[in-house]
Amino acid sequence: MTTPTLKRLLGTAALALALGACDNDSTGSKENQGGDLSFTYSGARSGQFAASGEFDRNDPDQNEFGVAVIENRELLLLAADHVQANRTDVFIMSAPAAQGTTTCTPTTQFADCTLRGYFAVGFTDPNDQEPDAQYLGYVGSIQLTELRDNRVRGTFSLLLEDENGDNTVQARSGSFDLPIVAASAISPNRSPVTAATLNRVLSRR
Repeated sequence: MTTPTLKRLLGTAALALALGACDNDSTGSKENQGGDLSFTYSGARSGQFAASGEFDRNDPDQNEFGVAVIENRELLLLAADHVQANRTDVFIMSAPAAQGTTTCTPTTQFADCTLRGYFAVGFTDPNDQEPDAQYLGYVGSIQLTELRDNRVRGTFSLLLEDENGDNTVQARSGSFDLPIVAASAISPNRSPVTAATLNRVLSRR
């Protein structure tokens, strides 16, 4: 994947929608409950990402949660995994908001692919704009096994690489069971970890 392709990935509307909808007063489903998103990864980095928790828009210090947003028929998965006292990893993925399977292969043209993924390792502070490492990609597969008004469940795999294309990370055995909230709930003032990630993404446009 070339650097221009990665820069296009960074500028997708799917990753921007959380910041772009902050003026909406809706707070999403009242049945919002805890969310889970996990996967194992190997390559330039290896380990397990396992985010679990209810997203609380009123907690500015929250550093672990799983949540989903749907806007314009696009699904955005957001999760933060508080690995240890001074480290939080963040994962973002966008895909069509339709039950079934979406797949992009290495030969799929970027313009024809509707998957986007972002994985940041090692935010050391809620307001940190620079993680230890970050990876992006669109080659992979996502299956939405259940999609309701207030919840989405499914599985995924994704190949990610750094901006130079020198190092790759393969996310495998991914699964998610997430509450769906209104885009306005993902506010930069309410979730510093997510806001830092999205600001980083948007700054590369």
